Amino acid sequence: MGSVSINRSFSKGGGMLFRGDIEAFQATMRCVGCYLEHEGEILLLQKQGEHLYYPGKWGVVAGKVDPKEEPSVAIVREIQEEIGYEITPDVLGKPSEIPVIHPHFHFLYFLFHLSIIGERPQIRLSSEHCHFQWLAPELAVSLDLIEDEAEVIAMHYALETIKARS
Repeated sequence: MGSVSINRSFSKGGGMLFRGDIEAFQATMRCVGCYLEHEGEILLLQKQGEHLYYPGKWGVVAGKVDPKEEPSVAIVREIQEEIGYEITPDVLGKPSEIPVIHPHFHFLYFLFHLSIIGERPQIRLSSEHCHFQWLAPELAVSLDLIEDEAEVIAMHYALETIKARS
């Protein structure tokens, strides 16, 4: 599971994923996310119903990169803030870089992947989220996910089909 090449990998239309020339993409901010994986299942978090963006939707640990902050440091901070799990940047590999065109801003999304060995971590949700669950990627895509999350999961895990949520 390495980097995702947005120009070649994301072939479906619509959504917020930028599908043009990556050199022409102009980001106004940077965001991070992480697939925390344990024994073939990924951690998904459900946003509180009153959350500003995507209330009630499911997604991975994610957040904004502060000015002058490295993406690896930002995701370590977000993981600690959102689920109370402590890691260090040295356990992270190189992230995929995904350009996203949100209705209010354009951002570069640094998507990390961390395989957790040993015991499943205890999750302590922040007030931003109301539920969590561990699911196999092929089941995760059927949740009520944040826009384009199913496509990104499918591409990251090389799933052949994306099941549409009914």
